[in-house]
Amino acid sequence: MSLPPDQEKIASSRHAEILENWKGAAQANKAETTQRSLMGRQETKEKMEEARRGVRNALKTSASVDDSKADKALSEFYGNWDDDLEKDFDFSDMDTDDMEESIPNRPKGAEYFFDKDLEGFSDTIKELKENERFSAKLTELSEKYGISEREILMVGAKESSLMTNPAAKNMFQILAAPAKEAGIDLKKLNKSKNPVDQLNALEKYLDRWNYADYNGSVPLGLLIAAPSARDKDKDFVVYREGSKELEANPKWAGEDGNATVESIIKFYRGEV
Repeated sequence: MSLPPDQEKIASSRHAEILENWKGAAQANKAETTQRSLMGRQETKEKMEEARRGVRNALKTSASVDDSKADKALSEFYGNWDDDLEKDFDFSDMDTDDMEESIPNRPKGAEYFFDKDLEGFSDTIKELKENERFSAKLTELSEKYGISEREILMVGAKESSLMTNPAAKNMFQILAAPAKEAGIDLKKLNKSKNPVDQLNALEKYLDRWNYADYNGSVPLGLLIAAPSARDKDKDFVVYREGSKELEANPKWAGEDGNATVESIIKFYRGEV
């Protein structure tokens, strides 16, 4: 999806302005890398992300573009800009894992501060990961099921805004029937504000479906939304347009109005 000429002009103009501002700072950072290499490159990367957000906001406020159209358009728009950015600054040697270990006094959950899907929950994630029991359980589940901690947090964010949505009953929106099958005390779970209880319940739910046997090959979001479709092809229609499930979760639907395995997976991965 390409940007219309007027919108591309807005985005290009705003990007050029921001680009010039942070290029100078980035060059200064490069000069400092002899003394503090890792931190200098991290600051430069943060400026690049700031520029990206600035262009998106400028596009949304200066042109009549809604969130979904802006995201799709900017995905292609930035495909061209990123090539130019990489010519000026080489971030290929920036290892996120090494960075996490090397930056002094790095706050818990800082790896999500510039995550396009989870940055809005960064304060919540920071608080959750400062809970040692929650952090340990999150790592345990990640290793047990062969999925990333980010995937678990993404599903929790989609289902309950990580327990900050007052309308959500529990972090992963486990319902009565599957809770009973998994041996989960749903009344107790829904009353609990302890995030560790939420992860313990998720573990029981996943064990009900022998999720560890899949070793990450089945996305967590699909197992939450439609466990019976876990072995189906991507085009399999899970819920048809007009079904009560889709009325309750309209964002699961694909372009044809039905919810397929693929469209559900895309929703939980932040691809729609």
